Amino acid sequence: MYLLGTDEAGYGPNLGPLLIAVSAWSIPDELDPAELNDCVAHVIAREVPAARQRDERWVIADSKQLYNPARGLELLERQFHVALGLLGLQAARWRDLWQSGLVVGSTPLDATHWHAEFDEPLPLAAPPVDETVVQRILTGLADCGVTLELLRARAVFPHEFNQLVDRHETKSHVLSSLTLELLCQAIRALPPGKTLAVCDKHGARNRYGALLQPHVDAWIEVLRESAEESAYRWLEPERSVELRLQPRCEAHLPAALASMTAKYLRELAMRAFNHFWCVRIPDLKPTAGYPLDARRFADAIRATQAELAIDDVMLWRKK
Repeated sequence: MYLLGTDEAGYGPNLGPLLIAVSAWSIPDELDPAELNDCVAHVIAREVPAARQRDERWVIADSKQLYNPARGLELLERQFHVALGLLGLQAARWRDLWQSGLVVGSTPLDATHWHAEFDEPLPLAAPPVDETVVQRILTGLADCGVTLELLRARAVFPHEFNQLVDRHETKSHVLSSLTLELLCQAIRALPPGKTLAVCDKHGARNRYGALLQPHVDAWIEVLRESAEESAYRWLEPERSVELRLQPRCEAHLPAALASMTAKYLRELAMRAFNHFWCVRIPDLKPTAGYPLDARRFADAIRATQAELAIDDVMLWRKK
C-alpha cells in the first residue's frame, strides 16, 4: 500500500516562491495508515539509541515544530537531509538540490536574477549527515516493511503565480489545483497498488472534484464533502486511489515530511533572493516576504530595481 501526503510553504507572502511538496511511502497492507507515525518513531528509538536529546534524533513533524527564525534552520535542515539520504540522494550545494529532479516547475531556475549565479554549500547549519545513521534507519524501516518511495516539490515563482491567479481568479484555486496536479503526478510515478493520499484542506473549500478531474483519467466517486473531510475514490489500471482532504493534515507523517520539504526549500529560495538585494543595497535587512515586511523591503529596493529594469511581475505576488 502507498501512503502519500502534501503540504505547502509560502502561501501567504508577497515575495518569494510558493512551494508545494509531496511525500510517498510504501507500507504493509496490514498496517493501519494511522500507525505509521508510531512505527517510524519506534524505529528511530531502536536504531538511533545514542541520541540523548530530541534535537539529535531524526524527527518527522510539521515544519512549524522544527523551524522558526529565532531557533534557526539547523533542526529542520538535519531532518530534511536525512530524508534525502533515505532516497539515496545527497545535495552538497544549493544548486545541486534545486537541479536534482526533486523540484519541478515550469520556470527554469536561472530565469530570475537572484537565482542565476547563486550557489552555496549545504547543509548550512546542520552537521553533515551521518551515513551510518541513514543505513540503520533504512534497515529498521525495511524490517517493518516501510519505505520512503518519493519526495517531490513544485516551485511557483512570482511571475508564474501571478499568471495563474489571473487565470483562476483566486490564489486558493491556484493552490488547490497545483497541489492536486503534483499529487497525481506522484501517484503515477509509483508502481501499481492500493493508494491512500491525505492532504490539507485549503481555506473553507469543501468541494475538490472539479479541480481533481483534469488530473485523473477515471471516473471519480465522491465519498463525502464536509468541513471535517472531503474524500474521493477512483480506479486506475492495477491501482485504487482514495484521497482525503482534512484540516491540519500535518499530523500524518507523509504530510509532515511534505511540510518540512516545502519549508526548507522556501527558506533556501529566500536566501538567494535576499543575497541578491543585500549585496547591492548597504544595510538592507533581509525579508521573509510576508505582507508588512514585504512592503518595507519593496520600498527599500525600488531604486535599484528600476536601475536593473526588473519588472514588478517578476518580484511581487499580487495576492
